[in-house]
Amino acid sequence: MTDVDPTRRAFLLAAGTSIGLIGAFAADGGPDVPDVSYDRGALREVARLGVPSVPTVGAVPVTPAHLAMHRDRAGSLLESAPADLGVPNEAVAREYARRREDAVESLVEADRAATPVATLDDLRWARHRAADAATVAAAVDGNRSREWVRDRRAAVRADLRAFRDRWRYVGDDPAGALAVHAELESLAGHADTMIDQAADLRETDGSPSLRLGSRASDVELARALVTDAAYTYDRHRDALEDARPLRDAFDRALAVLATDVTARCPARPDEGFDSRVDREPRASAGRPLLREAFSEARRRCRRVGDGSVREDAGVATALVAAGAADRDRRALEQVSAAVSGGAYGVPRSAARPRREKLTTLEAVATARDATPTPLSAGWVRTAARYVDWGDDALVDTLERDRPLVSAVAEAVAEYAWGRAVAAATPGALSRLVGVVDAAAAPADRASVSRLRA
Repeated sequence: MTDVDPTRRAFLLAAGTSIGLIGAFAADGGPDVPDVSYDRGALREVARLGVPSVPTVGAVPVTPAHLAMHRDRAGSLLESAPADLGVPNEAVAREYARRREDAVESLVEADRAATPVATLDDLRWARHRAADAATVAAAVDGNRSREWVRDRRAAVRADLRAFRDRWRYVGDDPAGALAVHAELESLAGHADTMIDQAADLRETDGSPSLRLGSRASDVELARALVTDAAYTYDRHRDALEDARPLRDAFDRALAVLATDVTARCPARPDEGFDSRVDREPRASAGRPLLREAFSEARRRCRRVGDGSVREDAGVATALVAAGAADRDRRALEQVSAAVSGGAYGVPRSAARPRREKLTTLEAVATARDATPTPLSAGWVRTAARYVDWGDDALVDTLERDRPLVSAVAEAVAEYAWGRAVAAATPGALSRLVGVVDAAAAPADRASVSRLRA
């Protein structure tokens, strides 16, 4: 599925993001209750540095014809939703107008989207919202009923069942196929959720027309998701030269990574952990950083270890989640060492979050630009999300009369965790790809156990 060997791809990403985490930081000491004031303009400039854009990389290329199909469907639905509903109930009229405007805006956003994958996502929501408005308008005219929604829901449920019946975990590049099947699990799972949600047709207070619109829009989104799942799978199958079965290989790889991650998962917070956090200055960045790092690593490890991801989403999603848990475990080790080295004390000026954010932006951008793939791009987006949350902490505290030291420390911690996640991505990705490749190689299955170390 790809013209770049996945192991080499991971190596290139690792080479591109080999940043010395601890050495890049300068230590900030200080008392537990510091008397620090900040240059508000300087803090505002830190937040305005922005967040790296990390485009979504689709598991398969999306053709203009497929996008046009979604766009035409959304446009057709909107054509049947008049601008003026023409009802005396002002509350219903206002809500209808809002829903129709949301559909129009989704189409506009789709035209502005930076990538075909982003366009596709916007067009799904455009169909969802346009179906809502169209159904409300038809229901007001007496042309829609609960039975109509039930019939459409049953038809989409049958389409989803038919897709799952023919879906096989196959591929000729195990790592590339992993991304495809994880996406298929996501699409099918989301469709299932929407179909279940559309079953709620109880009579409650409020407008029956608006309720029908909401449920019909759930059915429409499910229909779009099933269509995209079938499209993704068919394009994947059509491109295969050697359609090898991979489900057993994914299960073997998951068993290795889940066992390894569970064994190395950080223990529950105990007195030792709490006392370590408490030893950090009260307004230091080390406190929120340790807590965030532990919480994220522990959460991902536990979900992999208890099998809930495998049960709820599927083997491909669980395997990717196991790789992400390994990534966060590595990141936790990095920030823990950095905090122990005194790198995250009290931020004494706006220069501290600025320095932290700039270094994080570099790490995220380097990881993003190395070799974009569905797996790496998703993990780098996770790192970028923490940068966004750090910005939120600064923006929120700038609304106060005096910026809080604790809020600036929180921003530094979010930036730092984002950088650690970006820096840990190459090693975790390389390990994930290596375990999957070994598990999929018939002659080397015995070697999978050697990858536990």
